[in-house]
Amino acid sequence: MTDGELISIGEASSILGVSIDTLRRWDRKRKLTSIKSPGGHRNYHRSQIELFLNDLFGLAREWVLKQTDLSPKFYCPNSAAFQTRLTEMQDLLGQAQDLSAIFSLVVAVTLGVLKTLKRVKPELDNDQNALVVAFTEVISGRAPEIRGNGLKFVRKVISENPIGLLFQTGDAELILAKDSSVLDVRPAADSFRGCLALITF
Repeated sequence: MTDGELISIGEASSILGVSIDTLRRWDRKRKLTSIKSPGGHRNYHRSQIELFLNDLFGLAREWVLKQTDLSPKFYCPNSAAFQTRLTEMQDLLGQAQDLSAIFSLVVAVTLGVLKTLKRVKPELDNDQNALVVAFTEVISGRAPEIRGNGLKFVRKVISENPIGLLFQTGDAELILAKDSSVLDVRPAADSFRGCLALITF
């Protein structure tokens, strides 16, 4: 395979898991531009498709903010599908010896912050304050769950391992650099409901 290898729109559609009509729409919007053959057929460089596919965080962010087209293989339509995929991901991570410390990290970042915390701390008035509380305070310690420890656990795992985290909820984002426990909480460029997490290792 070379960077210049061209593939058809049908092959690109199959690789990305979106319809040919979606690729045509993306081409018109210049989101993912094609190379037109003399006969007017759309083709793509294979490397271009792979780069686009590898920016899953960018795709997820655009999907959340703009409700753009996204293949169902990249999101879960219901909680049962989410739980199944989460279990599959944990199994895959378990096959890599040096990643065993982050199993619970993947699970712990999948929660809503401000809405959840306002139930027990109604004085919380914005997403930035909620993020600080979520990553620093234990809200309750009822056994056996030790509720309120989820994101504190994330912070501990990151500070002890070469893992980084970008976590956005609402209009706030938090950055935890690799091998650090320092919280960098700031306003996010965009606001949306729910959470978006990028774990790097």
